[in-house]
Amino acid sequence: MANFKNFFDKFSNLNGASFIGITNYESVKSGEIAHYTVNVNIGIETAKKKDFQTLQSVTDTDVNNMVKQTNFDVETVKLALSEMIASAEKNLSANLNERSKQSQGQTDAYVPVAKGVKLHKETMQLHIFGMIQSKKVVPNCEGTFKQVKSADKTLAKKAWTKYLNLRAGKFRNFVVNSLDSIQITGDTVTVK
Repeated sequence: MANFKNFFDKFSNLNGASFIGITNYESVKSGEIAHYTVNVNIGIETAKKKDFQTLQSVTDTDVNNMVKQTNFDVETVKLALSEMIASAEKNLSANLNERSKQSQGQTDAYVPVAKGVKLHKETMQLHIFGMIQSKKVVPNCEGTFKQVKSADKTLAKKAWTKYLNLRAGKFRNFVVNSLDSIQITGDTVTVK
């Protein structure tokens, strides 16, 4: 990146939650290229707490709606929900060692550098971390996605996430050297 100082200054000067535009982000896994609007400088812990409250407030009506929408049996839908509640509660623990292995791994893998920016300890790549607000795939750049045969319980968890509009799963790391430019507070910072 040609202008590290400008990049870090822009992130360091963010006051509160801020929207940034990421242009031509190329997914390392699929090759998909897309433009994103991302909310940065916000805490994932708040989203996790709200998601946990939302999961706990699910009613029998919600369960019945999920059964109708997904065509899964009631037991699968309830099991998926109960596992999501248990996982959400575990990942809110103040003790890092009590959290899920995935949560521990994410915490251990990065060093905070600036608001919304962190460094991956192994790869030494800079990452922008935030919650996706919108995504627009560039025409003819859809990428290739691996076909996965998920179990019904996994599919039910994904359906619950969508049905309840859970927020924690919308957070994502963007590798800085996989994008062309970032628009921050009205200014465009060229990355490549």
